[in-house]
Amino acid sequence: MNIHLRVTCLSALLLGACARAQSPLHAGDMVDFAKVKALASERAQRPYVSRRGDWPPFWDELSQHDHRKVKFRRGQALWAGDNRPYVVEYIHPGGIYHETALLGEIVKGVAVDINWDSALFDYDDLPVPDSTPAPPGYSGFKVLLPVDKPDALDEWAVFDAANAFRCIAPGLRFGLTARGWVINPAEPLREEAPIWQHFWLIQPTNNAKAMELLGVLDGPSACGAYRFRITPGRSTVMEVEAEITLRQSVPMFGLAPLASMCWFSEMTQPKPLDYRPEVHESDGLLINQAEGNVIWVPLDTSKSLRHAEFPMDSLLGFGLIQRDRLFASYQDLQNGYQLRPSAYVEPVGVWPAGRIHLYEQPTSDPHAQNVTACWQPGASIKVGQPFPIGYRIHWLNEMSAPGICKVLGSRRTQTAFDAGEKRPDTVEFVIDFSQSAKVFSDPNQVVLTAEVSDTAKLITKRLEQNPETGGWRAFVEVQVAPDVDAFTSNCRLLGEGRAISERWTYQWRR
Repeated sequence: MNIHLRVTCLSALLLGACARAQSPLHAGDMVDFAKVKALASERAQRPYVSRRGDWPPFWDELSQHDHRKVKFRRGQALWAGDNRPYVVEYIHPGGIYHETALLGEIVKGVAVDINWDSALFDYDDLPVPDSTPAPPGYSGFKVLLPVDKPDALDEWAVFDAANAFRCIAPGLRFGLTARGWVINPAEPLREEAPIWQHFWLIQPTNNAKAMELLGVLDGPSACGAYRFRITPGRSTVMEVEAEITLRQSVPMFGLAPLASMCWFSEMTQPKPLDYRPEVHESDGLLINQAEGNVIWVPLDTSKSLRHAEFPMDSLLGFGLIQRDRLFASYQDLQNGYQLRPSAYVEPVGVWPAGRIHLYEQPTSDPHAQNVTACWQPGASIKVGQPFPIGYRIHWLNEMSAPGICKVLGSRRTQTAFDAGEKRPDTVEFVIDFSQSAKVFSDPNQVVLTAEVSDTAKLITKRLEQNPETGGWRAFVEVQVAPDVDAFTSNCRLLGEGRAISERWTYQWRR
């Protein structure tokens, strides 16, 4: 007997009553973003209460293998058959999904509860014990619409109750994720993970151009209200408006964060014993400042945490980008890393001075999102005072600043000398830049500049044209003493005295 026959209507009613008891915004109430902001601000004045509670052990311990047997019945999706531009399926708890959120629909401004209903799922041959209670709710939802073929529904956007959301664009697969915020995202500080407490899905009109929803994200140190408007196209554009209130001060509060996976890249030396040349969802951090100052940071992994900070007074955008789109670079038939999306955050309005953080944690797990990029405002956010922020996330194939040479590839070679030779080790970086927008009649008009931090010494730098790409190849050789554990190197191209390329920046660690 399938489990949906064993979960009674009474259970669903109890869960619905529980949902109404936990949220001041009830079914039948008028709900808009102003009310959701008021709800989040009010919650921030009270101690945090987790929705985790006591999960039924069966669902809490359900393996990923068994969780894959549970399938949403596509014909039961929200708005299916209503001639809407997209439909919504709910995520069943278990496997990698260990949090739940309250769900609701907004119909003509009025809230309608979306209660648990196991009849929406096909459990296949999953052996569920007769005494197993229903899960405490859904673990998020998936938005489906035609992405690559006009007559087929594809998963397009996913919101996980555990503070994660992601999108794709045509021709791409799911990869990196965005989050509402991050607190202390790396050791030695302990990361604090908020969860989505409530989502309200706004019923679209038949000719709606975008998916819209509201949400409340809550955690021990902060509570925030979010409004999303997601528009499909050649790239997917996610407009985000948020208002966040701190309950208590925190050492590091990062906004508009992106999280990705980089097990090893073309920069990694030595590489793991793996048949694949590279394994990553993103291969670089792009930071776009005003006046053509663009930074490219190739991703890598080391034996210890790599943390880089980029202070800036103005910011046009930043993102984790997957530039290498060649199958030959990955040789992975199952995971298709060359098809993972890039994500680029574009501020809406003027953000105050702040800094971009990049955290790269060591990993041996190709499924772990060990890379985090986020923005931190320069002035501390005041406890108890709502902090508004707006931005767009572009989910797309590629992103680069127009009119300048972008970094196509980054590699390095390290030479270690015996102590008896009394010669410090050397590291040589090889960086490929694309062809410049301006054609220089004299190649000598293009000049390579390079710098290293005080912990190392620049030995040589040289530049030559790359006939394979039509661009330029830079060589930067650095001398590093045996007792030095880290240094930073950067380089870029100048033409007629002006920057014509991204500024390549890399933090070397022994």
